[in-house]
Amino acid sequence: MISTVWMPTKILLIMTLLIIKRKRLQTTRNFRNGANCPIQIQILMNMNQQNTNKPDSPYHVSHEKRTWNRKFADAFRGLRLSVYRQSSYRIHFAATIIVLGTAWWLGNFDTIRWMLLIFCITTVIVSEIFNTAIETLAKAITNSYNRYIGQALDIASGAVLVTAFGATCVGAILFLEAIWKKFGSF
Repeated sequence: MISTVWMPTKILLIMTLLIIKRKRLQTTRNFRNGANCPIQIQILMNMNQQNTNKPDSPYHVSHEKRTWNRKFADAFRGLRLSVYRQSSYRIHFAATIIVLGTAWWLGNFDTIRWMLLIFCITTVIVSEIFNTAIETLAKAITNSYNRYIGQALDIASGAVLVTAFGATCVGAILFLEAIWKKFGSF
């Protein structure tokens, strides 16, 4: 079950990163000095220079080994950035509070049902984080319309939708059973 949820998101993220890397390689081969190239290509060529020239920047690329504290700080910064940049997190968190509150109110959820609920909630939030990461990469590439970037963003949004639908189905089964046990019938 885990592989069916994670694989489409991982594949999409890897494909996006490979496309970006391929575009950078083509750009460097075609326009070594940056002359006569479109603005999007100049942006791609200068992306690393903008971020790596500032050693105090959190996005500074260093060849030194990162400490665990730095890794966790980067992870929490990424989580904070993704939550603040997407309005859909408000909906996900509101749904999370409603689901957990209802499960607590029903009171007849055992450990397995709680684990399923928490797993479904976590899966939806993680798929939204991957979607936000792909959107951020798309904005870093270009602000103008690009058909392929638009398709990649639509696919990432579709992955969130499928994940949310699957979590809703699991939640509906769990809650209908719990309501049946608590009230006896509908």
